[in-house]
Amino acid sequence: MRPEHYAWLSAVAALATIALKTLAWWLTGSVGLLSDALESFVNLAAALLAVSMLRLAAARRTKATNMATRRPNTSPQASKAR
Repeated sequence: MRPEHYAWLSAVAALATIALKTLAWWLTGSVGLLSDALESFVNLAAALLAVSMLRLAAARRTKATNMATRRPNTSPQASKAR
């Protein structure tokens, strides 16, 4: 699996955690559970940031790879033509 898939899995886990903690707060009325559910949004934001950074890194890696495969013409005939 690509690293981006793991970041998406982390985002899904954060959403599940938010849903479960919100449900627990609704059933019990515990303000502590509500606080934990709201804090879980930070985990969701971090997971989504990780996804976006991994996508950005993959796009730059592809661009850098394409640039690295082009080779300058270093043959002796090319240097005489200058």
